[in-house]
Amino acid sequence: MTARQKAERGIKASADNAGREWQDQAVAAARLFVRWNDRVYGGLEFSIEMLRLWCSQRIDAPPDQRAWGAVTRRLKAEKIIRPTGGYLMAASSNLSPKSSYVRYRPTNQGGRQ
Repeated sequence: MTARQKAERGIKASADNAGREWQDQAVAAARLFVRWNDRVYGGLEFSIEMLRLWCSQRIDAPPDQRAWGAVTRRLKAEKIIRPTGGYLMAASSNLSPKSSYVRYRPTNQGGRQ
């Protein structure tokens, strides 16, 4: 099994453990964060760690933090956020670089960003 397959399995297992209700609450809180970020900071790029910390003041923590991986995928699939191609340092990972995101905004170029 590859590292990617192991990661996929871990994300799925932790999301299943957290349950659909928690995932729905996390996505709803994330939508609020994205709107808040636009209003307060003019749409600055953010990390999932920043989103997670903001949301943690509004919803219960999942049984396993890896459940946020499934939430991130859902946010991208539902066109709530999109990766910028850039990185921000994450305190939760010994300042290792993590992907940065912004609010998804459709363009007039066939939906491409």
